[in-house]
Amino acid sequence: DPQVKASDESSASPGLAAQARVALKAGDSDRALTLLQTLATQSGPGSENAVYEMGRIWRDLKRQPRKALDVWRTYQFSHPAGLLRHEVDLSILETYVNMGDAARALTEAEAFLARYPRSERRHEVLRIKNLLLERQAHVSP
Repeated sequence: DPQVKASDESSASPGLAAQARVALKAGDSDRALTLLQTLATQSGPGSENAVYEMGRIWRDLKRQPRKALDVWRTYQFSHPAGLLRHEVDLSILETYVNMGDAARALTEAEAFLARYPRSERRHEVLRIKNLLLERQAHVSP
């Protein structure tokens, strides 16, 4: 609603998120990114989710993993204890693995395991770390 006032941001957030979902379903990732960018400038959980989703769009739909990494790194910096930090960290790790950047993926896996020793995804990340170490051992003389 164009009449929404700045003081009414909390009610605007669900509208922007819903519009972004509609845009994605229609195949308009550029429009979704624009809406999410607007939402990301606000505060609260909707803002954090918008940044996370922007990274996913860049990586998965626009096939620009480095741009996704930039977006998620910004999230990490802006929200060091954010609600989605765990998911953002996993997304960064997965992106480096998919890009074939074993050194950075290994660094991310080790950081994840240190940061989240009780994560429900710990075993998955440990498996990735061990696979990366195995590959590294086969490549190194």
